[in-house]
Amino acid sequence: MTPGRVLPEDREGVFVHAFKCRQCGLEFQLFSWLRDRHRVGGVFCPECGEKTLMLHWRTCVNESKEVGGQEEEGEIFRLTTRFPGFILMDDSAVD
Repeated sequence: MTPGRVLPEDREGVFVHAFKCRQCGLEFQLFSWLRDRHRVGGVFCPECGEKTLMLHWRTCVNESKEVGGQEEEGEIFRLTTRFPGFILMDDSAVD
């Protein structure tokens, strides 16, 4: 596997890594095909811009090593955090 790139044949499933920065309190999620790709000490806090001390949680939403179709639940491209009340901001890059 090439660093920085995950190919479909490298897939171990679909994982959500949730982090909470112990410095600023920011909570964020990373989605990955690899179980252990994202770890404390290797992830930058998007707010602080540094590798800070963090809490780290992980869940597997799909254990299949095969990429599924668009209609299948639990595929990485279907995972979003959409909540009611969000407004698309005018600085968004929309086609």
